[in-house]
Amino acid sequence: MGKSEDPALSGSESLGTQTVGTVEKIGYDCFDIFDYAALGHIHSPQQVGRREVRYSGSPLKYSLSEVNNEKSVPLITLSGKGNVEIELVPLKPMRNMRHLKGKLKDLLDKSNVTSPEDFIYATLTDEDFVSDAMGIFQQVYPNTVKIDYDNSHTREVEQVDISKIAENRSFADLISDFYRQMYGCEISDEEMEVMREVAREAGVLHEAD
Repeated sequence: MGKSEDPALSGSESLGTQTVGTVEKIGYDCFDIFDYAALGHIHSPQQVGRREVRYSGSPLKYSLSEVNNEKSVPLITLSGKGNVEIELVPLKPMRNMRHLKGKLKDLLDKSNVTSPEDFIYATLTDEDFVSDAMGIFQQVYPNTVKIDYDNSHTREVEQVDISKIAENRSFADLISDFYRQMYGCEISDEEMEVMREVAREAGVLHEAD
């Protein structure tokens, strides 16, 4: 297998590191006889093992996990055996993908708004959930692609041990508890029926339940 080094993955790539696409991992030393090896598929620009074995990366940010990636194109100059010059030419897309975090009012304050046409992933820290947050955000950042929350409610849910939470509990009980933790009130009959219908369509709830 030779010397191996797992590349830095992102997005759906991180589901597994034993394969890249449908190809099993091989050692990077199999490229030792080459002055330069251009590798593909992995989205994050990077070298593997040595600087002359590189993934060029994707030209654009294709998932939210790539917001911090710096995209580039490697310009390679070969001048005789073993003489390799590598220059990384930055890529500047028409619309960047950015992650913003903070209270909705602060993030949308005119003094804080920059490059409104960018693709935006926003994490709101407001304690109260904002009705139609996506619609409000898209009035300022029209290309907002996702909004989630980081507050005391979401952290409380993250800390719950869910390994046995569903044992001997009905669907209605589980949904009611979740709703209560998220919104601090009881779920209505109409909302519960919507949740049941979604669960049926997803195949996780049968009529008998």
